[in-house]
Amino acid sequence: MNKILINSCLVLLLTALTACNLTNNQNQVVQGSTDLPAGINPLYHFREIETQINSQIYETLTELSTDLKTVLPRLAVSWTFSENTYTIRLRPDVYFHNGSKLSARDVVKSFALQKDKPVMHTLFSVVDSVKAIDDLTVAFYLKRSYPMFLQALASSFGLLIVKKDEQSGQFSGTGPYQVETFNPDKELILRAVANYWAGKAEIKYVKFKFYKNRYEIEDAIIEDVVDIVYRIPGYSVDRLKWAGKIDYYVQPPRSVFFLGFNMANAPFNDIRLRKAVLKAINIPPLVLNVNRGNAVVARGPLPEVLFNYNKVSQDSFNLKESMRLIAEAGYKDGLKVNLIFPAMAFTRPMLANILQSDLAKANIQVNIINSNSWKEHDRLVKSDRCNLFISGGWPETAGDMEGMLHDFFYSSSPFNLMHYKNKQVDSWLDQARIEMDTIRRQELIRLSVEQILKDVPAVFLYHVKPHFAYNREKIKKLVVDPYSIIQYHRVELNK
Repeated sequence: MNKILINSCLVLLLTALTACNLTNNQNQVVQGSTDLPAGINPLYHFREIETQINSQIYETLTELSTDLKTVLPRLAVSWTFSENTYTIRLRPDVYFHNGSKLSARDVVKSFALQKDKPVMHTLFSVVDSVKAIDDLTVAFYLKRSYPMFLQALASSFGLLIVKKDEQSGQFSGTGPYQVETFNPDKELILRAVANYWAGKAEIKYVKFKFYKNRYEIEDAIIEDVVDIVYRIPGYSVDRLKWAGKIDYYVQPPRSVFFLGFNMANAPFNDIRLRKAVLKAINIPPLVLNVNRGNAVVARGPLPEVLFNYNKVSQDSFNLKESMRLIAEAGYKDGLKVNLIFPAMAFTRPMLANILQSDLAKANIQVNIINSNSWKEHDRLVKSDRCNLFISGGWPETAGDMEGMLHDFFYSSSPFNLMHYKNKQVDSWLDQARIEMDTIRRQELIRLSVEQILKDVPAVFLYHVKPHFAYNREKIKKLVVDPYSIIQYHRVELNK
C-alpha cells in the first residue's frame, strides 16, 4: 500500500515538473550558433556573435528603421543640430540593471570607456568631445559636419551605453535582458528584465546554444531543439523549407561581394583586360548557383536598397567582346592569372569553380590559391602573387553609401586592396563625407558610382539577402534590425 502511494506521488510530481518545464520552454527562445563568444565584455568583445548578445543587454541612443531611411529614438528621445554640435535629450525613465538611473554623465563615461574600440575610430573619429549639459542632456561636439552621425549612434557595434562598477569592474546595461548563466563552449542564457523602460519582454529567456557546425544547427531546428538560425546560406534555405515548419525573415541586402583586380601590376593595370574579365563572367546564373536565391545580382558596388541605378550598370556578359579585348591587349594566346579565394568564408568552393570555368572560355586560365584565415587572405591579396581576389563587405554605418565607397575605392583607404586611384572620385567622396544637404550628397554618390563603373576596378557579383530561419509553429513574428541583430524583446510568439 505504501509503495503504491509513493509511486503515485512520484508520477504526480514528474507530471507537474514536466508541465512546468513545458511552460518554461514556451517562454524561451533558442538561437543556434557555430560562432563561440570569447566573452561578453562590451569594451573588448564586439565580434558578430558577441554583439548579438551584448545588444540584448546594452542599448544605443538611436536606432534605424528597417528601410534605413529614418533615425528613431531609443535611449534618446530628441536631438538638435547646430554649428557641428548634436544636443541629445535622454529618456527620463531609464534604469540600469543595477538600479541606478541613466544620466547624461553615463553617456559621457560610456564614450570615454569605448573610444578605443576599433569601430569607434571609424564611426566617431570626428567627435571632438562629449559633455553633459544637465542630468538628461548630452552634447557631442564634432570637428566637422558629419551627415551620418545619428545613424552611427544606432550601430550596436559602436557606442553602447554602459555603467561600470568601479569596485567590481562589472558592467550594467539598460537593455531588455541580462545574463542568467554563461557556460562557455556550450550555451549562454539571458533573462528578461522586469523593469525594462519599454515594458517587460514577452520572451522570458533567450538561449544562445553553440554547435560545432551548421549541419548540427539545421538538424536542431528540424528537431525543435533550436528555434532560430541566424543568417543561413542559400543551400540551407532549400534544405530547411522541406521541414514544413520553417519560415524565414529576409533582410534587404546591404553588402556587396566582388571579384577585385590588382591594378598595381600587369596584367590588370590594363583596363581592357579588366573589361574582358567582366564581360567573360555570366553573373546571373553564377549568383543563382552559388546562393540559391539568397542573393541578388549586383549592378554596381552599392545594393539597390541604398542606390537607385536607373540606367547605370556595369557591363553585361559578352564572351565575343571579351576575347576581342584580350587579343587587343596583346594576349591573343590567352593569359594565366592567380585568384586568391577566401575558402574559410565559403562552405563550398562553387564560386571559385564557376569563375574559373567562365574565364577559361575566354582563354583566361585561373590558378586558385585558397586562404584559410582572413589574416592569410589579407597577406596573399597584398602579395605579388595576387592578380584577382574575392572580397566584400558592408558599411560600418547601415545605409552609409559614402562610407561603403570610401572603404573600397578611396585612394588612401587601407581597405582599397585593388590599388584603385582616381583623384576625381576622391574629391567627390571627400565632399559627400561632409555634405549635409541630402540631394547634393546623393548626386556626389551618383557621380562616384558612375566613374567607378567606368574604371572597372572590380567585377561586382552579388548582394546577399540575409535569411533568418525560425520555427513558425512557435514564433509568430521575428524582428531584426538593420545591423542583423534580432530584437528579442519585440519578437512575438504564437499563443
